[in-house]
Amino acid sequence: MSAQRTASSRRAAPVVSRLDFPVLAEFLHAYLHEECVAEYGSAEAARQVFLADASRDERHALADECARFSRLIAHQPVAIVRRILAHDFGSAWWPGRTREVIALLDPEVIDPGRGRNRGA
Repeated sequence: MSAQRTASSRRAAPVVSRLDFPVLAEFLHAYLHEECVAEYGSAEAARQVFLADASRDERHALADECARFSRLIAHQPVAIVRRILAHDFGSAWWPGRTREVIALLDPEVIDPGRGRNRGA
């Protein structure tokens, strides 16, 4: 593969601000910290604790933010996603693959039936 093709096929790392994702930032920073596995057992268990603590509005907001964030990172290498998690959100979680992040942030898991329960 030529250097020109390699450079043109790379995607620029997305610019992410915790101001654009306030509920996601809170979840990542407060629940996926250095002691996450010791405290919760897994990132998925930490997510469940967050969801149990969250209000209905927070779950809706988190699901919306997760959908937007997942679209931003969907085609990014895991190294870039890890940098975003650590640098931009203050998380200590170290996922093995980008799709692991997308699975954890699945809006349907966070807020089941979210499209149906708007305004309910």
